[in-house]
Amino acid sequence: IAHGRGTLHFGAAISRDVVTPVTTGMQLPKSSNALALGFSWIVGERDLFDISASLTDLSGYLTDPYKIVPVVGVDPPPPENRPDARSRRAVVFKYGHYFVDADGALKLGYRYYWDNWSIGAHTIDLLYDKRVGTRWIVSPLLRLYTQNHASFFSYQFAAPQTYMSSDYRLSAFDSVLGGLTVGYS
Repeated sequence: IAHGRGTLHFGAAISRDVVTPVTTGMQLPKSSNALALGFSWIVGERDLFDISASLTDLSGYLTDPYKIVPVVGVDPPPPENRPDARSRRAVVFKYGHYFVDADGALKLGYRYYWDNWSIGAHTIDLLYDKRVGTRWIVSPLLRLYTQNHASFFSYQFAAPQTYMSSDYRLSAFDSVLGGLTVGYS
């Protein structure tokens, strides 16, 4: 592919589970089907580009049986309830460039994620691999992340709803992560 400078990558996954929450004692099915497809291309002597996409469809019991939801005037709080289907999509772009004079490589990445629960997320990764001597590599990292909340998320509900969750993983969220890795080979 691409005159021997490209690689097509593909993946698939299927899972079938039975969930038995102790809160209900019932056996509930949960399934997942996933596909991923991507293409890596050696653009030039010092440049590499990758684009990939994935889709995952989940169905069945997707609720966390141990979470409760604060509802005004309702005591004890009811358990959360999530929809029984979720379609997750993601597109990833990666680019790497090697700087000969600096003996280091800059790696940039961007990921866009969206699903049918109304969550959308953006991730930007910046990494620089710097060779120090002949055996050491120092790699500073910066990651920026943001997501909006699921359509049925709230920290507190005014009244019970069909679907509702207070799980922080489904909330709006922004983060900045910095790091440093030192490797020896």
